[in-house]
Amino acid sequence: MKKVIKLEPPFKPLICPKATGFFKSLLWPDSCVFEWGSGASTLWLAQQVKEGRLISIEHEPGWHREVVRALREHGLQADIRLVNEVKYPGAISEFPDEFFDIVFLDGLDRTRTACAANVVPKLKPGGWLVVDDTNWPWLRAALRRLAAWDQVEYTGEKTGRSDGKVIRGTTTFYRRPE
Repeated sequence: MKKVIKLEPPFKPLICPKATGFFKSLLWPDSCVFEWGSGASTLWLAQQVKEGRLISIEHEPGWHREVVRALREHGLQADIRLVNEVKYPGAISEFPDEFFDIVFLDGLDRTRTACAANVVPKLKPGGWLVVDDTNWPWLRAALRRLAAWDQVEYTGEKTGRSDGKVIRGTTTFYRRPE
């Protein structure tokens, strides 16, 4: 397990600060959120969604244990599911259509295209798909089918890695039409 994300307060997703601020404005205490890729964002989301539901998918057993431990240690609630790489993209399929207010796609890089293909029916009309690293050309190309959706995009420095490295990235928010 080699993760470079701090699981220490204050918790925040590893996206640029302006994107974090916009993300927070979309969340309500009773929001229903699905997340591919657990970590500091999971703890941050659990702080925001106290009365709702947070389901987070993780593929790495050691990191799964670490996130579960951190949630417990800080008195936070979330449903963290350990799913192998084969089942990872389809993990959202077990939920009813139009179930989630927000879906956050920031997990296993090589599965993001397949994950994105499973989102649309599971997201409520007016709900938001949040995708990190849309500055990657192949990921942006995979999301072209959402071109008609309202979009908000933030680019900036992403801090919070335990190795101190600052990286630049883009997070795009896609709003499903009503």
